[in-house]
Amino acid sequence: MTLNIPNEIKKELEECKKYGGIDKIPLKKLAKIFLILIFQEVKKKKIALIEDAVIRIKGGKRAKFDFIIRDLSDGVNIGVWVKDWKRPVGSNVITHFQYLINNSNLNGGIIIGSNFSVSASSLAEKSRSLWIFSRGEIVSRIRQLKPEFLAYLEGKS
Repeated sequence: MTLNIPNEIKKELEECKKYGGIDKIPLKKLAKIFLILIFQEVKKKKIALIEDAVIRIKGGKRAKFDFIIRDLSDGVNIGVWVKDWKRPVGSNVITHFQYLINNSNLNGGIIIGSNFSVSASSLAEKSRSLWIFSRGEIVSRIRQLKPEFLAYLEGKS
């Protein structure tokens, strides 16, 4: 069976095979696959995914992001944090991240975490420029949108 997996994602998937299962892949690697999938494969956007980016915010300070997604067609910039913690991401992280979005040239933001507290989820839901995804949600969305990616990872292709 021949799978139609773009080379950029295939390279990431190939590297992830060594972890022995989707739940063992470091969250940052899983996030990268997810972001490419959502923006290029689903939304059909031409993007630049900049890893470990530092941007300036108002007041001359700098802020570090795990990824910046730059839409090459309309110039939209989305900052991404990945929090691979044993504890839930709290509302303080959501508040700080929203501050960075509001005080920078970013149009929005995504936080990807192992899981989120109830208060963090509630705060993120109220925002129009911030989205959160847990590891479980990412795996479910990949499974739903592109099951062949998981088949490839599990050596079933």
